Amino acid sequence: MFRFTKLLSLALLLMLVACRQSDEQKAEQLAREYMTRAIGVNAVNRAHVETRSTEAGWQVIFRDAYASSKEGSLGPDACGWGGGDCVFRDVYACIDGDWMIRQVGGSPATVSLEAQDVVCQALPPIAPAPTAAGDQAALQILGPTPTLVACQPSQIQQSKNDFPEIQGMMRSGGEMWALLFFDKAHAKEDEKIVWRITGSGKQFSVQARHDDGTVIFPIWGPDDHGQGSNWERPGNEWGTGFNFPKPGCWTLTATRGTTTGEIRLDVLAP
Repeated sequence: MFRFTKLLSLALLLMLVACRQSDEQKAEQLAREYMTRAIGVNAVNRAHVETRSTEAGWQVIFRDAYASSKEGSLGPDACGWGGGDCVFRDVYACIDGDWMIRQVGGSPATVSLEAQDVVCQALPPIAPAPTAAGDQAALQILGPTPTLVACQPSQIQQSKNDFPEIQGMMRSGGEMWALLFFDKAHAKEDEKIVWRITGSGKQFSVQARHDDGTVIFPIWGPDDHGQGSNWERPGNEWGTGFNFPKPGCWTLTATRGTTTGEIRLDVLAP
């Protein structure tokens, strides 16, 4: 009898887990369908999707979607800080127990949406994302109040060899540094950046993303510097060259194996 009760409890537990997984998948699917219309299929595909249970139902966050108001059905009116073109780094949807989307929102391009920023409330269902041309979807903007002209560049300090350097903001464990061969970056000029990054392996890559979603790669490099130089920072060293096609805020992401970090540069007009 005890064994039967134990097996029955285990079966019920497995059923509950299966139902929870099924509900989580259903919530994600509903959010994907809405966001595909709202922010565009490209933004949805490049995002990392997180689904969490809440008291009101489910919270689905599309991280690093970099959704542009030029894509999907957002339109310039989604830029609640003065219209024009804008980019949302993370976007989210709140889904209730009746499988209705109650909230959608996003964070500015330079701000990662934290869990505490999203509070799913018991609000009336929102309208489906528009499909007709000219119609626009609306997002609630979360995080610090942004401006289109402001950039939040990484802090620059002076290295021991008198070149400007930046300690990267890590997206993983490890450490990353960038040595700048310029005082201020300018668009349409060749700019040299040397990198130090910890981790394992000889594969190193770096790319730069503008706030409007434009992505560029080095015009030369990465060049392995072997034993490095007199720049004393952890990890192996690589050299790169960039030519930024336009001014604005650029996020440079460097990766070596499983180690990833980023810096932000405010690139000035030529």
